[in-house]
Amino acid sequence: VRRRLYLLELGVAATLLNPYGLDLLLYTLWFANNENLKDVLEWRPLTILGVGGREFALSWVVLLVVLRHSRQRVRAADVLLLGLFTLAAITGVRMMSWYAMSFVYVIVPHLTDLWNRFVPTRWREWEVPLELDEAPQEQFGMRRGRTFNYTLIGLLLVWIVFALSPIGRPVVGDEPRQPQLLFDNDTPHELTAYLRENPTPAGLTFCPQWWGDWLVWDGPEGLRPFMTTNLHLAPRQVWRDYQAVSAGVSGWTNALDRYNTKAMIVDKDKQATLARSARRSSAWEIVHEDEMALVLVRREPTVATASESAADAAEPTEPSDDAAADPAAAESSN
Repeated sequence: VRRRLYLLELGVAATLLNPYGLDLLLYTLWFANNENLKDVLEWRPLTILGVGGREFALSWVVLLVVLRHSRQRVRAADVLLLGLFTLAAITGVRMMSWYAMSFVYVIVPHLTDLWNRFVPTRWREWEVPLELDEAPQEQFGMRRGRTFNYTLIGLLLVWIVFALSPIGRPVVGDEPRQPQLLFDNDTPHELTAYLRENPTPAGLTFCPQWWGDWLVWDGPEGLRPFMTTNLHLAPRQVWRDYQAVSAGVSGWTNALDRYNTKAMIVDKDKQATLARSARRSSAWEIVHEDEMALVLVRREPTVATASESAADAAEPTEPSDDAAADPAAAESSN
């Protein structure tokens, strides 16, 4: 036990070997308490009827049944490991993947014990090791032993698999895969291709926060997205204004006016209410539309346009499911 405590202390001390020192650990604790993150699905507490809740409850039922019939000793380390990640999963949906790994690590030895006790031996003859003198001397036409030829054959098989795999194509001089095969189906390739040829006006560009990072990486140089997935860096009021505009609630044009937003990108699927309102607004002009996105730029202000824009901002929008939905929850699905 003392040796493990020493290893734990050394492990914690090793994390301090970074440019920020202890501040990095403190920031990690503070980061999870950011108010903006509480509006994102994967940062919300786990609920039984929510995402992953039923699977979490079922895993504990299975674990209790297995432990009830297993003769394997339950180690204190397993209890601490599973307890830690259980608590982490309860506090945030994002920790479910870590809980799943610890759950498998803890339950597999007990499942092995149940397998050995309840599965008939005749069903698992393949598990019985052969004695040295009973081992076959020849297999696949090759003599038993370690030779350089066997090593070459093994390396050749590895190279064949690598050369035929998609990741090995650029190495062997083959044409690389198309972007559509490298990225998720919801990646707006056509949108960024248009923006590279037709950059948005200087200033902020409103966009879905789940597209913000992609627009910076694949879009034109100098594009300033209103919001990205680093929403914890945004002030609380800015995040709330983003949510209001993204949902297409009444007065969304006024919110964009406050930030002097020059262009707007809309996800037609996840921001359907905003897309309908933007089409009706006389203050914005659609300059590009594809299957996934709308690109709008602000019209030159005139007296008539200003009065119509004020009327559009005051006009209540139709209530709909997507207007009430949390736009930031789409991040976890991407």
